Amino acid sequence: QRLFFVNIGDSRIYVRRKGGQLKQITRDDNLLQRRVDLEEVTPEEAEVIDQAPNPQLLEPRLKNYARHRNIITKSVGIGMPTEDLEVSYVDLRPGDRFVIVSDGVSDQMLTERIGRITEGSKDDEQAEEALQQEALQMSLDGSDPRSKGDDISALVKTIEERGPDRAYLRPEVLPIRTQESLKKTVQDIH
Repeated sequence: QRLFFVNIGDSRIYVRRKGGQLKQITRDDNLLQRRVDLEEVTPEEAEVIDQAPNPQLLEPRLKNYARHRNIITKSVGIGMPTEDLEVSYVDLRPGDRFVIVSDGVSDQMLTERIGRITEGSKDDEQAEEALQQEALQMSLDGSDPRSKGDDISALVKTIEERGPDRAYLRPEVLPIRTQESLKKTVQDIH
């Protein structure tokens, strides 16, 4: 099975291989990533900035870049040409779990925390609800340095041993249209 996706902005998709760690497979469209692309910040420094429990406690040089995480460079609806879109994919195996979250979740929670919550919830719907409730509580409480009010969405899906039934795509299931049956259909319409 293969998951195809297009990512714009700073919503994220993560995948956890069976028994492995949660790994981000999307690339953020934000000013911090642009600074990495321009080699002003290393990918390792960007990771430290992104995963800082309290961005205000970062060393001064990195602290200056911390606000760049929240400035997006691409989004749907601001006149971005569609030819800039990149379609990506990841091959999925049974037992893999993918997690799609809005920035209201990923900006507040460290990746490790998202991983703990999804790993602790064996049911996908429970994992979604737990992520959303945790992010909402952080937003409402406001005491965590990463707290912010923003959209809070989460989708969690575990890949089963057997993929979805696509019997409707098999030729033997599709009605065979002969020239005669097409003529009859046209006559029925008139």
